[in-house]
Amino acid sequence: MKNLLNLIIAIILLSCGGKAPEHVEEEHHDEHSDHVVFTANQLEVAGIKTGKIREQEISDEINCVGKIDLPPQNKATLHPPIQGFVKEIKVLVGTKVKKGELLVVLQHPDYIKIQEEYLETMYQLNFASKEYDRQKTLSERNATAKKQFEKTEADFGLLKAKKASLEAQMKMAGIDYKNLTTENISNTVNIYAPFSGSISNVEVQTGQHVSIDEKILDMINKEHIHLELQIFPRDAIKIALGQHITFEVQGLPERKFKGEVFLIGETVDEHNNSVNIHGHIEEEIDMFKPGMYVNATIKVKSQKLPVVPEHALIKNEENYFVFAKTGDFEFKKLPVEIGLINKGVVEISANSFKPLKELEIVTEGANYLEASLGGISEGHDH
Repeated sequence: MKNLLNLIIAIILLSCGGKAPEHVEEEHHDEHSDHVVFTANQLEVAGIKTGKIREQEISDEINCVGKIDLPPQNKATLHPPIQGFVKEIKVLVGTKVKKGELLVVLQHPDYIKIQEEYLETMYQLNFASKEYDRQKTLSERNATAKKQFEKTEADFGLLKAKKASLEAQMKMAGIDYKNLTTENISNTVNIYAPFSGSISNVEVQTGQHVSIDEKILDMINKEHIHLELQIFPRDAIKIALGQHITFEVQGLPERKFKGEVFLIGETVDEHNNSVNIHGHIEEEIDMFKPGMYVNATIKVKSQKLPVVPEHALIKNEENYFVFAKTGDFEFKKLPVEIGLINKGVVEISANSFKPLKELEIVTEGANYLEASLGGISEGHDH
């Protein structure tokens, strides 16, 4: 807001300005007058400048907040596939890893038991398979009791089911059952990276016992880092795919980054009464971290509109005015309706622009003219 002292000084200067040229009469106005008449010298002292209302490309914008995030498929929380004790941790927070790289080694006696049980089942199944074939042949020749064949068939089926179950358990635990022999039974289980990325969190330490519902670590892949923005439902109808986004990361207000609207949420979040906007970032920068908060602006439309500088406006209570030049040294205060405000300029509505189109308005020094009328406004300020 401009300093009131400047206005007082301006009034004194204007009232003490040089004598007017003989062909100009000084106008005496009361506090309710909307006309101002200056001398040439007073205009120069006040720094009054005029110009026609110009048309300029400006954008309607929606300001919003949000954060940098990743799609769910680029985030992983790893749990042990089977309970065990942490034997080795191969990574730290921030470690870059490739898909299939060893992260953690677990150990437990149960790992030996399941492998032992699997090998026993395989031996039993091998015998049961031969016995099944033998009993089947005898049954076909009516050389054995039907009940005996049915028992053999049932035993064979149960062993096949047990084999399949043990294989599924070992596959989940990462045990190579296909190449398992009595020579390579192991008491350890390895946990590998499900994709390439980096470690974002480690929850365990060496020697710790972990169950299947306990988290070991988190990892992320930043290849598809993006914006998740929240806007008010009333603004959602203005949003369209491809609209430009500018944003700044909290803590780095001096840097501006760009993106565009890629997806628009279909529902309103009941907790914060907002609609989610998914934005793609134009240039992915390594310093972007998931969870960083951002302040963003979405440019919803761009159009050519009549505008004036913000400081050309005078605000009295809830009404706006400009000073129009009506003579060489004469100015008149006129009401206007405003629209969009963008980067130091203000839209003048079509209704207000029509009668002002051919006139010059005061672009510099409007507050001095207002002061000379006895007004209390200090100009338009945000």
